Amino acid sequence: MRGLEIIRTYERVFREESWRLGVPSIDWEDGVVLQSLAFSSAGRGVVVDLGAGAGYSTLWLLAGMADSCGKRCRLIAIERNRGRASVAERLLSEIPVDNVRVEVVVGDALKVLEELRGVGLAFIDIDKGSYSEALGLLEEKLTPEGLAAFHNALAPPPPPGFMEKASKHPWKSTIIPTDQGLLVARLAEQ
Repeated sequence: MRGLEIIRTYERVFREESWRLGVPSIDWEDGVVLQSLAFSSAGRGVVVDLGAGAGYSTLWLLAGMADSCGKRCRLIAIERNRGRASVAERLLSEIPVDNVRVEVVVGDALKVLEELRGVGLAFIDIDKGSYSEALGLLEEKLTPEGLAAFHNALAPPPPPGFMEKASKHPWKSTIIPTDQGLLVARLAEQ
């Protein structure tokens, strides 16, 4: 139950640091869903947090992975703002986990995603206008069992066309009705 202990010990610190930096962060219930997705996806490929901010959503992903990874798994937090990424890296390095390698990458999330292979889970919380492009990239990056979770599926709504694209072949998707909503998508079986 390391994940529960991680949340109990570090959640408040990450949340307060996000607030201090003016970083909008996911709600608690979104975090619980992310922890669950990470638990079920760990070991199926790299887990990525696109738009990690100060690491609040990354913390929830790490909590799920800590309980599920039998061997060393990989979690990549991508943030374009160097100051936010620095805070995320500092805070994440304080969490004692030996079965998850956490990397913080400073850069444009889509450009970093272009270079990745074998993504088992991607949490996307970047500029909403880039959601369709991220979905297109993930079509080539996800493992066969991989999942993509897009924040703000309900509020504020994603740009026109994104929901339709996420619900057409080759995608299957559902919306988890948290306050802000999470659209979870996977590639349809061929």
